[in-house]
Amino acid sequence: MNIKKETSWNCIGFQFMTGDREEYPKNKLVLFLPWAHYWIYFDKEYIKPFKYDYFNSYSNETYPQYAEREFGITISDGNFLQIKYGKQEGFSNGLSWSNIKENRWSCFLPWKEKKYIYHHFLTLDRKLWCDVTKAYTSWEIKEIQPNKKFEFLDFDGEKITASCTVEQRRWEHGVGFFRWLKYFNKPIISTSLDLHFSAEVGKRKGSWKGGTIGHSIEILDDESVQECFMRYCEKENLTFIGLADE
Repeated sequence: MNIKKETSWNCIGFQFMTGDREEYPKNKLVLFLPWAHYWIYFDKEYIKPFKYDYFNSYSNETYPQYAEREFGITISDGNFLQIKYGKQEGFSNGLSWSNIKENRWSCFLPWKEKKYIYHHFLTLDRKLWCDVTKAYTSWEIKEIQPNKKFEFLDFDGEKITASCTVEQRRWEHGVGFFRWLKYFNKPIISTSLDLHFSAEVGKRKGSWKGGTIGHSIEILDDESVQECFMRYCEKENLTFIGLADE
């Protein structure tokens, strides 16, 4: 038996797994704990993997393949429940086969779920300008939304203009039978400064990965649009210049 410890991610539970193919027959157990994950590798095979015939359309041959069997229950990110109770889909030469019916069941915990309520485009002083909750062409509306433009210097000294707009989204706790939870929990309201740059920004620009051309950041309750953008520049080591010429 061999035990390997890994840094924990947001998952708790356990999972027992077979090997996924003939050359790796050993079984393993994973314990997902809040502080760490432990992989326990056994020296014996207590449960065999699922064996089936795989047809290779290139060689016109059929040969045996193996898929893992997994058993266990996990909760990820605090609200995603997953139960595995048998064979799982496998991979071969980078290709997956979809004819294997996986033995798993999963759901989001309804008392942990949040219902999406609205998406608003706001004016610069945070008044409702347009409700785009059900709009499928919000990107077109975005072009005429009230905005403010600022100039800044990127890390390489390039002068770039940022167009800033304000958006707000709201979620309420509980869905389905548990929607009554919204009366006992404060709604989640996110107000953000949406940024669109006139050119790529960041040290990856010009490479195949590319720089960023825009994203959004949370705007604080007591911040103006300019103060929020200046905070962003300071955090990202950009040099704020000021308002762009209209």
